[in-house]
Amino acid sequence: MILLENSISFLYIIYLFFSSVLSDFYRLSIFSHFTYLHYL
Repeated sequence: MILLENSISFLYIIYLFFSSVLSDFYRLSIFSHFTYLHYL
């Protein structure tokens, strides 16, 4: 049971990490897209 809880918490940490990284990447791509359109 302790092993299961540890794996769940580990997966949750991985999920949080990837969601933050993806959101940062998404925001950066939107920002670069807008600046690109602005400088055209």
